[in-house]
Amino acid sequence: MPRLQPVKLIVLFGAALFAGWGQDRGTILGRVTDPSSAVIADATITVTNVDTGTKTTTNSNEAGNYVVRGLAVGRYEVACEAKGFRKFISKDTAVQVAQTLTLDIALQVGAVEQTVEVSAAAPLVESSTSDLGTVVDQKQVADLPLSVSGNVRNPESFVFLAPGVTGDTANTEVNGSQDRAKEVLVDGVQSAGQ
Repeated sequence: MPRLQPVKLIVLFGAALFAGWGQDRGTILGRVTDPSSAVIADATITVTNVDTGTKTTTNSNEAGNYVVRGLAVGRYEVACEAKGFRKFISKDTAVQVAQTLTLDIALQVGAVEQTVEVSAAAPLVESSTSDLGTVVDQKQVADLPLSVSGNVRNPESFVFLAPGVTGDTANTEVNGSQDRAKEVLVDGVQSAGQ
């Protein structure tokens, strides 16, 4: 029996590590097409974090689709290049916690030395996932009065800043969902609601 104790600790540590991994990350995905809406395979997509300079590179597949996962919260520049097309650059693309952002890229025919620059704008409708998320920034956390229990602010109270949320912290409904069908993350870690 004593030999099993170290194995139990390793399994427990691994499970705890896995549970907290990746929840503070976002994803950018999309499709690369030409002016006639035909897909472009093997286009090179480079996603650069504007604040840290970290670069992630991927290529579009045979269907023209690309996915860049595991992006830290922040502002990004997305560049796309393919032979026979102008370089595409989308500046100031914001990625939030657990967000899946769709950025379809339409390349224009031209020399590689030519660049098409696009200013990023938030999509009006999220078409890549049914997830609903709201990011509460540091200013809102500091400025908003919230219910206090035992002289401690309940982080689950912030869920009521999102549109379509009703109920209380114990029985919350989001856009008509079942009670308690929500997940609250604080700095990317699941809140215990205490």
